Amino acid sequence: MIQRAHAESALPIARLQGERGRTTGQLRLFATVLRAGRWQAATLDSALPERTPPRPDLRMQRIAIGPVAVFGASNFPLAFSVAGGDTASALAAGCPVVAKAHPAHPGTSELVGRAIRKAVADAGLPEGVFSLLTGAGHTVGTELVSHPAIQAVGFTGSRSGGLALMQVASNRAQPIPVYAEMSSINPVFLLPEALSARGEAIARDLADSLVLGVGQFCTNPGLLLALEGPALDAFRATAGAAVSAKPAGIMLTPGIQRASNTASPVCRRSQASLAPQQARPARVRTRPARRSRDHGAALHRRSAHARRSVRPVHRAGGLPRCGRHASRHARTGRPAYRDRAGRPG
Repeated sequence: MIQRAHAESALPIARLQGERGRTTGQLRLFATVLRAGRWQAATLDSALPERTPPRPDLRMQRIAIGPVAVFGASNFPLAFSVAGGDTASALAAGCPVVAKAHPAHPGTSELVGRAIRKAVADAGLPEGVFSLLTGAGHTVGTELVSHPAIQAVGFTGSRSGGLALMQVASNRAQPIPVYAEMSSINPVFLLPEALSARGEAIARDLADSLVLGVGQFCTNPGLLLALEGPALDAFRATAGAAVSAKPAGIMLTPGIQRASNTASPVCRRSQASLAPQQARPARVRTRPARRSRDHGAALHRRSAHARRSVRPVHRAGGLPRCGRHASRHARTGRPAYRDRAGRPG
C-alpha cells in the first residue's frame, strides 16, 4: 500500500508511513470513544406514575443519521481519504459509509477499501456498512450526493468542489448537511517589530512552510500582509533567495501542476503588487462614507483575488455568502441576495 501510494502521489515513503500511523491512530481513537459510550449523551428520566399528571419513562440518546458519503483529499491519500477521519467518525456513530475514491490515487484507494471490507467481514457486520466508488469527473460524486439514501456528506478538497457539492445537497427535496474542509489562503500578518527583530528567520521559516509537500498542504501560507519599509525589503530578499534555493518537486496531479504554472491575470496583478511602493499616509474615518459606483468597482477589482479564496459563511436560508456576493453589494448597493423568506441578505 505504501509503495502504491508513493507511485501514485510521489509523496516520500517516510511521509506516507507517518500518515499510515496517523490513519490507524484515528481509527483506534474513534474505537475508544465508541466503547466509552459518552458520545451518545444518553439521559434517563424514570417514570413517576404517582405524579399528577403521571410522567412516563423518558429516554434520549444520539443515534446514527444514516448513510454518509465521504470524499477524500488528493494530498493525504491515507489519513484524509478512504479510511480517513470522516470515514472513522461516521462508522463509529453507526453510519454506513459510501466512499468516493479520489482519481489522484485510485490504486491506493482500492487497497484501503479492500482492507476495510475485510475488517467488516471479520467483524460479522453487513456488507453494506462500507462501499467504495471510483471514477473521474463530477458525475459519480453528483449522483452520490443526490441519492435520497445519503443523509450527510464529508468532503476534504477545493473550495469549488465543496461549494458544488453543497449546492447539490441543498437542492435536494430533503437537504442534507455537508461537512466540508475547503481551501484557505492562510493569511500571515508580519508585524513591524517582529520583522525588525527576526525578519531573516521568519523569511526562512516561511519558505520552508511554503514548499512543504510541494506547496500542497492545507496550511500553506498564501497571503502576506506587512507595512512597507526597510525591514520588509530585507524580508523580501531573504524569502526570495530561500525559495529559489529549494529543489523542484513533483506535483500530486497534472491538473495541480497546470494550475500552478498558469498564472491568471488576477495572480499577475497580485504579484505586481508585491513590488516596493512609496508609503502612503494612513487615513482614518470616524464614520462610514457613502461609496460611489466607481469606488465599488475599484473595490471589486482589488478584492478579485480574495473572492477566489474566501471561505463561505452560512447565512439565513442556508445560502452561502462569500466575497463574490459582498463585492456585488459594494458595486451596486443592492442586497447581495435574499433568503427563502424574501428578506435582504
